[in-house]
Amino acid sequence: MAIQGMGSSPTPEPHSFVRQAGEQSFTGSPLILDESRGPWTMMLHPGRVTCRSGLIVPMTAKAWHQTGISMNRAGGNGLGFQTQLIQNDGYIAIPHDRPVEAFGVSITEARPSTYLKAWRGVDKAGRAMTKYTNAWEKPEQHGTAVYWDSDEAGRDAWLAEAIELIAPDGLTDRHIRAAVEPIVRRCYALQDRQDPRGRRLLLLQVRHLPADHVPYDLADLYAEATQPKKRKTTPKK
Repeated sequence: MAIQGMGSSPTPEPHSFVRQAGEQSFTGSPLILDESRGPWTMMLHPGRVTCRSGLIVPMTAKAWHQTGISMNRAGGNGLGFQTQLIQNDGYIAIPHDRPVEAFGVSITEARPSTYLKAWRGVDKAGRAMTKYTNAWEKPEQHGTAVYWDSDEAGRDAWLAEAIELIAPDGLTDRHIRAAVEPIVRRCYALQDRQDPRGRRLLLLQVRHLPADHVPYDLADLYAEATQPKKRKTTPKK
């Protein structure tokens, strides 16, 4: 399959985003949120892929819906930004009704999007606000401290399936090289470091490679990086 050229995708249809379509995740004190630029449409490019946790996945870009950014007009739901990326750079928009699984829960209804989540709460000054995140993030609040949990495995699996949008006939050798070679180069560069941090970074990098595309001279490191971690047990007294 040839890599799609610029302008190969149709102009997207407007998608309705409703700010009140979020939900507050906690009872009691309001969820304290930091600033948010609002919703976005996730965009993919046919020539931009990478590896995550042993999977080849498309790199993503955000086409923000905020009015005034990249030709966005009021009420246009980011259509200007999307059209610019599609027509000028060859990007493809992920439909907002594409089914998602996040934190073990299937999401099939776009309210307003399957892969975006709207959280209602207040900012640090106590003013009501809505923060948008992707579906694989959720907050946990303790007092005034908010911690965000992420389902990276769910996100990576979803992106791996979304590769069909940019490679409907399957991954080509060009896709595989584009995803694998940059990580292999980083691994080789990190091998030259002798400090403990360099080794930790090396193990973090090599674990992203698909098992079928690990160079033979990185095989031992890959096995070390991907072996299941043993749970620590506390001896009974």
